[in-house]
Amino acid sequence: MAIDQLNGQGLVIGGSKVKFELLSEDDAADPKIGVQVAQKLVDAGVKAVIGPYNSGVAMPASRVYNDAQIVLVVIASNPKITTQGYPYVFRVTPTDNALGGTMGTYAAKEIALKRVAVVDDRSAYGVGGIILDQNPRGKDFSARYEKRFNLKPLMYSISFYDGVMVVAEAMKKANSVDPKKFAPAMAAVNYKGIAGTYEFDSNRDLKNSPVTVYDFKSGNPVPVKTY
Repeated sequence: MAIDQLNGQGLVIGGSKVKFELLSEDDAADPKIGVQVAQKLVDAGVKAVIGPYNSGVAMPASRVYNDAQIVLVVIASNPKITTQGYPYVFRVTPTDNALGGTMGTYAAKEIALKRVAVVDDRSAYGVGGIILDQNPRGKDFSARYEKRFNLKPLMYSISFYDGVMVVAEAMKKANSVDPKKFAPAMAAVNYKGIAGTYEFDSNRDLKNSPVTVYDFKSGNPVPVKTY
């Protein structure tokens, strides 16, 4: 959707009309395969990569992309991904720290819990997101998504969509599709997306990461509040 929208705009960057193309690969949530995929995309000459959303894959793959000077926009939540000092690695979703802090705030202020229990399921995974129907952009995105794919937006749909748009915005600001030129512009970008405003801190994490708290009713997750 994002690529079609951008191509429909007939963008001219660096004096030439640009066409965005999607090159999709499956890392199978496996770190070794993720590194192989990263090298394959590097060899293909891509300018930017959106993903992975698996932290275990993002950690080793991020080095491959950064060394090749290709912008990587991760969806994964492990805070360590963006503290490696890689100038080409950005994150467009909340970190585990942000997710945990939000849950603590909700527990203390909204339901006044005094004691909590933490369940360790032996995974390194956390979930964040927004409630689409809370804003006009979200409603419009949801409607367009359902019309095109005949299903409701998947968990990371907005993150991938906004990630593409943020990269395009950085390219326009830098007037270049060269990652060495638009990566610095991306670090300084201020872009209003579906999920919120994208602006990065010194680690290239979002300064403000929207997180939605869910409750379960009849076995189904129901959004309660977005921070």
